Amino acid sequence: MPTSASPASRRKRVRLKPEVRSRLILDAARAEFGTRGFTATRIEDIAARAGLTKTGVYAHFAGKDAIFEALLTDALQQVNAGRAAIWRLDGSATAADMVDAYLDGLYQMVQDPVFTELFRLLVTESQRVPELIRHWHAQVVLRYRFVEQDLINECVRRGLLRDSPLTRLFSLSVAPAFLWLVSKMILRQDAEYPLDQVRQIHRAMLLDQLQPR
Repeated sequence: MPTSASPASRRKRVRLKPEVRSRLILDAARAEFGTRGFTATRIEDIAARAGLTKTGVYAHFAGKDAIFEALLTDALQQVNAGRAAIWRLDGSATAADMVDAYLDGLYQMVQDPVFTELFRLLVTESQRVPELIRHWHAQVVLRYRFVEQDLINECVRRGLLRDSPLTRLFSLSVAPAFLWLVSKMILRQDAEYPLDQVRQIHRAMLLDQLQPR
């Protein structure tokens, strides 16, 4: 009498799209890096958490460095999504409207637990894998920074924003939000100042530097 197949053998293998597998790997890696740290995490750990084999992980990423860089790049892409829609070069939005849209995205980001986890990981691992962090910064961060600075420069040229110290180095515009985030991470509780208060002051500072006069 033939034996019945085991539940495992009867289970159909689900074929996932490459982008779905990549997301599973990145989510698993973020959790493992956050728990074990970058250097202590093995590809086997990431694969096990993602429900894949080591081979399955290597089919998408060359190694831990590539996974870590992809995690950081993915977070930055989400942060910078829609920048062109914020800085309306066609003049369809006032400076105040553009500042409010900019702050909406920025403060949503600093309150996002996933971003906070990645930011903490970035700070921690910068001492352990400095070359990797420098490579990511040079190849990814600076490119996004240049794109946004070009948008700001064009807004100034068209008279939509005022020429000021801030428009000449717009990357400094995130400072109050990140000061709040760092304060919250260090204190491991509510930040030193209420978020609403920080945002109100941040808005006033940006308008003072950006609004045409």
